[in-house]
Amino acid sequence: MVKRNNNSNVILVLDNGNGLEAGFDKNIFNEGVTSKENGKGIGLASARNYLSSISGEIGFVEPEKRTTFYVTIPAINKSVYSDKILLSDKTKSICIIDDDVSIHHEWQKKLKDFNIEYIDFFTSTRNLGDKLYDLYMVDYDLKEDMSGLEFIIDNELVDKSFLVTNNARDSYLIEEALRSNINLINKEDLLNIEVREKFKKIILVDDDSLIGRMFKDMFEKDIQVETYLSFSDFLQKNKTLISSTLYLIDNNLNEEKNGVEHILELTNKPESASYKNIVLYTGDTLKIEDVIKLINVSIFDKDMSKLGPF
Repeated sequence: MVKRNNNSNVILVLDNGNGLEAGFDKNIFNEGVTSKENGKGIGLASARNYLSSISGEIGFVEPEKRTTFYVTIPAINKSVYSDKILLSDKTKSICIIDDDVSIHHEWQKKLKDFNIEYIDFFTSTRNLGDKLYDLYMVDYDLKEDMSGLEFIIDNELVDKSFLVTNNARDSYLIEEALRSNINLINKEDLLNIEVREKFKKIILVDDDSLIGRMFKDMFEKDIQVETYLSFSDFLQKNKTLISSTLYLIDNNLNEEKNGVEHILELTNKPESASYKNIVLYTGDTLKIEDVIKLINVSIFDKDMSKLGPF
């Protein structure tokens, strides 16, 4: 599992076994240390040396005797690939353009539970006609005179299109996506893409009133924003959690409990078990132990320029 922790990406590997042998944990990253009969003990030592050279880290913790290894890697470039598609109330029509019919079936399965009036499927841009759509999913390699990228740009569809591609490592494509602000979907990841409706409301719990005002200035034109200065104020007015609301909880509220503890209390309640909309909102780098505790919870960077879309 990969989690974002401030300016690093954290890869977590959880063990379901009996954990490390007693005493073995103290020198496991030293060269020559191995538990294998014919092992040389260079794997973890080499990994640690390489990660150190790029300001990364490798280590492990054993919460409740469950060994969890972690690797932290500095985040260098903004990813241009989307891992979610957000549908608004106004998304009533979708156009899928891909010469691979099996991809049509994948989109059909992903979109079947949403209130979309019609979804049209095409194997070529030549068959489109004059109908306009609210959202376009366009294959990059269409095997015709123009690429999917050119189709989106030429028809001024950048703001309502996703370019679906197998060319995930094509430097030209990535540069063009960044320059043109085009949303990319890696076709290999299509099964894991999350499709959901946009949140209709944001609730921010932050003891800094200035942050609350900035939030309203930035987002209230597009979405309702509600702010609270303390977690107790939030709980008084929000007895139940709503799936169409995004809850952003600051980690440093100057209270007895921090945001991590508040979120753990919320996510342990039966009525919140199905919600993925409770988010830790922080400008700090969290302890690995806290990242592991929040393994099913999103972590947002407090740099507001990196927030959204919702």
